[in-house]
Amino acid sequence: MKKRKNNQSNKVLEEILGFLNDGFKMLPAPFETPYAWIRRAGSIYPHKNYYNTVRAAQARGYVKIKTSKGQQTLQLTKKGQLRVLFGKAGIDDSTGWDGRWRVFIFDFPESSRVDRNMFRKLLKKNKFFRLQHSVYISPYSLNHEAVEYLRESKLIDYIRIMRVDEMDYEQDLLKKFHLKARKKSDKKL
Repeated sequence: MKKRKNNQSNKVLEEILGFLNDGFKMLPAPFETPYAWIRRAGSIYPHKNYYNTVRAAQARGYVKIKTSKGQQTLQLTKKGQLRVLFGKAGIDDSTGWDGRWRVFIFDFPESSRVDRNMFRKLLKKNKFFRLQHSVYISPYSLNHEAVEYLRESKLIDYIRIMRVDEMDYEQDLLKKFHLKARKKSDKKL
C-alpha cells in the first residue's frame, strides 16, 4: 500500500514540475523583444493572439511600439500605467476589521464623467457598498496601489476619504459585510 501512495505522489509531483516548466517557457528571457519571445513561445501562445492583443492595447492607448535599431519593443503609456495600477488596486483586508468604516464621498464635475465612472468601477470592484449616489462605504481600506492610482490619475482632487468610528443603524452594514458586532461604547450619536 505504501508503494502505491509513493507512485501516486510521484505522478502528482511530475505533473506539477511539468506545469512549472511550461510556465517558465512562457516567461520572456532578459532583453528579449516581445516579438522574439512570441516566436519562441508560439506553440504555447499563438502569434495571432499576441498580435491581436498588442494591436487592441495600442488602439486603446495603453501601449506604443518603439522601433530602435531594427528592434521593436512595447512601452506602456501613461494611460497604460494607470490601467495596470487600476488592475492592482484592491482592499487591504489582511489584518481583519479594525472596527472603523471607510467612507468615500466624491463630487466630480460633469466634464470628468469618464473619471467618475472609473472611480465607481474601482469601488464596486472592491465591494464597497453604495450608501447614497456618491457615498460608498467599506470596513476595509484601499491598498497602496489603489491610493497610488487615485494620486496618479488626479482623481484624489474630487474625493474625500473618512474613517468613521461609529454609525447609526450599522447592523445592516455588518450583515452585508459578514462582520460581528463590536462592543458598544458609552457615547451616543
